[in-house]
Amino acid sequence: MDIAIKIPGASQTQSITSMFQGVKVTTMKTKDIEDLKDKNRFPYIEAVNGQAIAQEWVSYANEEKQALIYGCNPDFPEVFKVAKIENGRFFTDSENEGLANVAVLGKNLAEELFKDTDPVGKNIKLKGQNYKVIGIFKPLGGISFGIDMNDFMYAPIETTLKEILGIDYITEMHLVLSDIKYTDQAIAEISRLLRKNHNITDPEKDDFQIFTMAEILNTVNQVTTILNILLGFLAAISLLVGGIGIMNIMLA
Repeated sequence: MDIAIKIPGASQTQSITSMFQGVKVTTMKTKDIEDLKDKNRFPYIEAVNGQAIAQEWVSYANEEKQALIYGCNPDFPEVFKVAKIENGRFFTDSENEGLANVAVLGKNLAEELFKDTDPVGKNIKLKGQNYKVIGIFKPLGGISFGIDMNDFMYAPIETTLKEILGIDYITEMHLVLSDIKYTDQAIAEISRLLRKNHNITDPEKDDFQIFTMAEILNTVNQVTTILNILLGFLAAISLLVGGIGIMNIMLA
C-alpha cells in the first residue's frame, strides 16, 4: 500500500501536473511514519517506509558520480522484498534517529565508484561529508520509467532530510499489511490519523492519497498501454514518412 502527497482538492492528474510545475506539499512528516508504526493502534501494519529523494555528487578516491540519494527507513528491505543485502547490512533505527552518516549502495553505483574494491567499511564523500558504506544490495532488477534502483545510494531518512536536503517533510510512504483482509480497515483508520495530524476537517481537502497494490498495478498497466499506443503511433508515422521518401525517389 502506498500513501502519496497530493494537492488538496485537486484530482490525481491535476495534483501531479501542479507538482511538476513546482508546487510543493510539505505536510507529510516522519511523525506520520512513527504513528503508523504504533502496534497498539495499527497491529496489522508490519512495516512502514518513508521516502525522500535527492540528487548529489558522490565520490570515492578519483571516482565521482552524480547519484540519486534515496532517503528511507530501516523497514525498507521489509517493504521492498526484492531488496536483499549482498554484503554488509542495512542501517538500524538508532542510526536513523541519530542522523548517522551511513549508506547502503546499489550494485551499479558500488561498481562504478569502487571497481573491484570491496566498498563495505569505506567512506564516500557527499556534500563535503564522509558517509560510511555499511552494505551493498544485490541487483534489484530492471529499469522502471528510466530509473535504475541499482544506481541509488540509500541513506537514513532523517539524515537525508536534515543533513542532505535541509527539509522536514517526506513525499511518500509505503507500508505492508499482515493480510489483505485489513485493506479497507487500514484505509479508513490511516485516513483518520493523517487528517488529524495534518489538521484536515474536510475529506475533500485531503493532502494525501492512498493506493492499494491493485490500484498501483492498474495504474502501471494504464501507463504501459498509453506508452505502447504512442510508440505504435510513432512507428506508423516513421513508416509513412519512409514510404513517402521511397516513393519520391522512385518517381524521380
